[in-house]
Amino acid sequence: MKYSYQGFFDLPTLTRAYRYANEKRISELVLDKDNVSAMVDGSRNYGVSMQFEDGKLVKATCNCPLENGKCKHAAAILIYLDEQEIKKMEQFQKNNK
Repeated sequence: MKYSYQGFFDLPTLTRAYRYANEKRISELVLDKDNVSAMVDGSRNYGVSMQFEDGKLVKATCNCPLENGKCKHAAAILIYLDEQEIKKMEQFQKNNK
């Protein structure tokens, strides 16, 4: 499933989150239709959970000091999921040439 988070995070947060996603700091990832949860390895392990409505992110919570859930930890999970989806599409295209 494609999760939409456009407009939820600011650019500086997304920039920091890309590094976390590329360093594969995400573990214990659990996905279902309307919820995503995972642990993110930062200065310590942070638990993140997110809620979606019709695929759009409506709420995120993280046990980091940023209380509004709009943190690099939550963004890193979604960026990681996007990257995994791109890899799947690239592999599919490669296999179907």
